[in-house]
Amino acid sequence: MSGINEGFRIIAQAPLLRSWQWSLGDKPFPYQAIEHTLPRLKPFRFFRDLGINMRELSDTSIEELLDRMTDARDLNLNWTDFGTKSFQVLMIRHSTTLRSLHLMCYQILSKHIQTLLTTCSGLESFGANVLLGTELVLFGAPTKDGSETDEVDFTSPDYNYDMDVLMQHRSLGSGQGTLLGDEWVCLGLKSLALNFSLGGHYLLFNGKNPEDLVRIEKQRDLEQEHTFRQLSRLTQLEKLHMVNATGELPFQHGVNLKLKAKGGRLEDLVTLTKLDTINFAGTKQSLEEEDVTWMWEHWPRLMFIMGVFNQDPVVNTRVVAAYQARQRTKWYK
Repeated sequence: MSGINEGFRIIAQAPLLRSWQWSLGDKPFPYQAIEHTLPRLKPFRFFRDLGINMRELSDTSIEELLDRMTDARDLNLNWTDFGTKSFQVLMIRHSTTLRSLHLMCYQILSKHIQTLLTTCSGLESFGANVLLGTELVLFGAPTKDGSETDEVDFTSPDYNYDMDVLMQHRSLGSGQGTLLGDEWVCLGLKSLALNFSLGGHYLLFNGKNPEDLVRIEKQRDLEQEHTFRQLSRLTQLEKLHMVNATGELPFQHGVNLKLKAKGGRLEDLVTLTKLDTINFAGTKQSLEEEDVTWMWEHWPRLMFIMGVFNQDPVVNTRVVAAYQARQRTKWYK
């Protein structure tokens, strides 16, 4: 665009507009011009692709843009103010046509991410912030008397839970066992960028006595199991980025990529035979050579493993050396 006003004049008179990608360059983002112009724009019959990565783009402006698009296909709105208004329009108008969706936005919560994964069946590429394991294992419902066999004892005075989650499922009553979240429907995903926080985010125990820690460990194991179960169904996946960019939070744990004999669930991902890239940066893995060897042997297209393999510098150096040797062999054979 040669100028902001000229650019919007052209857009307003472009009935065949198909794609709008904003490149920042050395000019400030024209958010005031956008907010002034958008209400006057008519719907675009062929407008399907939108890419703007600027925090100045407000939720209301994104709502206006999405409302004027027809059957949106590729949306990259990372770092914008995408929020509840935009999300509502997205789900009503475009959930069945989306192929690529990237929403690294602070207003996009775990519940929004789970809704997208369980609704947008046509997604091939998806990226967002953090999905809580409690979306996949909502909670272990207590029995009437708080039996010791419960996954989590909600009668305990030592923790606080999220009332919205509990009230949402109050009709199920007591003694129902573990409640699972809805299944993901985007089974054609080829690229997934999503951090996982596992360990009962809604079950933040105030105390740290052994019984509390045992309960939260059981919850974490449940969330690990069902996170890997959902991932294993994405058999078309080529790139899996599970990067933790949020830092440490109480009871926050990512996926454990060790073999089952060492406490992980790596073997559950044996179905991901098309995977060429896996990235676990920031997730504090404790991988050893046998874990990485399993990846090479069961993911025939694998080329890149990204992230710190092990928190022990000595072990990590050894695993990195083995990885690099195997990678060179694969590249030059």
